[in-house]
Amino acid sequence: MISSAALGAGLELVFGNFIRIILEVLRGNALFRKTLEDLEDLLQSFLPSIRRMDSLNREFDRPEEIDGLKDLIKKGEALVIKCSKIHKNDYVRKPFYIKKLTKLEESIRRYVITTLQLYQSSNIKEGLYEVKLISTKISSLSIGAYSGGNVGGMSGKSGFVGVCSPPGLKIKPVGLEIPLKDLKEKLLKDDDMPQLQVIVVSAPGGCGKSTLAKALCHDTDVYDKYKSNIFFVVVSKSPNLMVIVQGLFQHLNQMEPDFLSEKDALNQLENLLRSIGPDPILLVLDDVWSGAEPLVEKLTFPIPGYKILVTSRFEFPLLGSSYKLRTLSNADAITLFQMGTHTDQMKM
Repeated sequence: MISSAALGAGLELVFGNFIRIILEVLRGNALFRKTLEDLEDLLQSFLPSIRRMDSLNREFDRPEEIDGLKDLIKKGEALVIKCSKIHKNDYVRKPFYIKKLTKLEESIRRYVITTLQLYQSSNIKEGLYEVKLISTKISSLSIGAYSGGNVGGMSGKSGFVGVCSPPGLKIKPVGLEIPLKDLKEKLLKDDDMPQLQVIVVSAPGGCGKSTLAKALCHDTDVYDKYKSNIFFVVVSKSPNLMVIVQGLFQHLNQMEPDFLSEKDALNQLENLLRSIGPDPILLVLDDVWSGAEPLVEKLTFPIPGYKILVTSRFEFPLLGSSYKLRTLSNADAITLFQMGTHTDQMKM
């Protein structure tokens, strides 16, 4: 008896179970052999990437990035099981189901390569994991992010250091040259008008919003302007303003005060940010979800040279117009996938 994998199981387990179902059907029914073999080859080719993402997903509770793929695999299992019940001489229904299997294969390929952006998402998670490790070490040692005296946690030429530092880029950005140029101009422009203080970058998941934000943080011209006053905060689905404020205080090597209220925390954060001049300040709020406009507005202070870069799958009309990223082309998506594969091979 063939059974479907539970939706709550790991992605690798779901993929592996689907492959077993396909192999079992191939042994008992040759009517769809070529189509099922092509589908199995596709799934096998993605297994190393799936294994890598599964490992990182155990560290971070962000299942929304892969739940859509699990749903697709579950529907695929049901389709393959239907095919297993069709008689080998039933050539009337054969074209109909071959078309459905071919469409399923293309949907999985498109989801993984262009929509899910498997390697890109994995690299984002690796960056988050590195920040988590740094934060844990700092907390356990009860020391600041940097002991050399520089406010902001910048360690000479070694790069950003600190719990709110931009994660490193694991792979060179692909297909983002124009957005990088456009947003770089916005960040370098000296304009303190309130309506231009917040820059929102919106696009569906997997289009490269977080990668774009990290690339901007590490851009030489952007760093020359903002220097160590570049802060990167992952907001996600359930934002906590007090945690964000505490993280910024810790990053800036400051003792965390006993905040009397949220308003008091924001007042003290504004005073702290005013004290770290004269360089401008860039706060990146990554992965901001719908309904979080009030949080962004609370973190918007009338400080000269202070800008906020927001990345989100959603648009926020109250914060102004959004810069909309386009989905990567098939060619760029394949290039990104191949670069990720090469990076993994170099680590082995």
